[in-house]
Amino acid sequence: MCIKLTVSESRSIVLHAQLLNNTTHIPSNKNGVYEIINHLGYLQLDTLSVVKRAHHHTLWNRHPDYEPDMLLELQRDDKLVFEYWGHATSYLPMKDYRFYQHRMTRADDPNSKWEKERLEKYGYFVLPILWKDRFVGLLDPKSDRKKKQLILKNIFFEEGFDEFEEFLPSFAKTLVEFMKFNECESIVIDSIRPEKLKEKLEKKLEG
Repeated sequence: MCIKLTVSESRSIVLHAQLLNNTTHIPSNKNGVYEIINHLGYLQLDTLSVVKRAHHHTLWNRHPDYEPDMLLELQRDDKLVFEYWGHATSYLPMKDYRFYQHRMTRADDPNSKWEKERLEKYGYFVLPILWKDRFVGLLDPKSDRKKKQLILKNIFFEEGFDEFEEFLPSFAKTLVEFMKFNECESIVIDSIRPEKLKEKLEKKLEG
């Protein structure tokens, strides 16, 4: 049997599978963190810390009450997850321990043409911006821990995206939550495209 899906239906399935559509009940404590890792199959570790490390963002986006200590307790105290080499260094559910063997994978070539072009255009560390069922832009954040500032070095929006009147209030609210998650007290916008949005977004953040 051939099942035909619309683009919107396909997006909904993907977002549901990734626990990004806000319809799946996830416990607010560390049990919810374990459920996320168990559902996804692994949580890739990231050593970069221009803001909090990326694996913490993965959990925070799916678990609004997430705190890094929850992940530590699951590994250190509860022994429900372990660190190992999946397709990269990851947190994995302990129930899958027997399935993993050490293996080597080739890292991305930092000198490749694609990588150079990506770094030149977007920078080294960018996060996707999800609005409803679409990825509509990219965010290049950095936290100044001494000044307790969340610096948005660049915000890029996809060409053709124009739902800013509805989008900006929600985006500003999420940025404030993201600022607090990264233990900052203020937000600085260095660059945003289109540029006309900078003043509008700053006003939303102040409000």
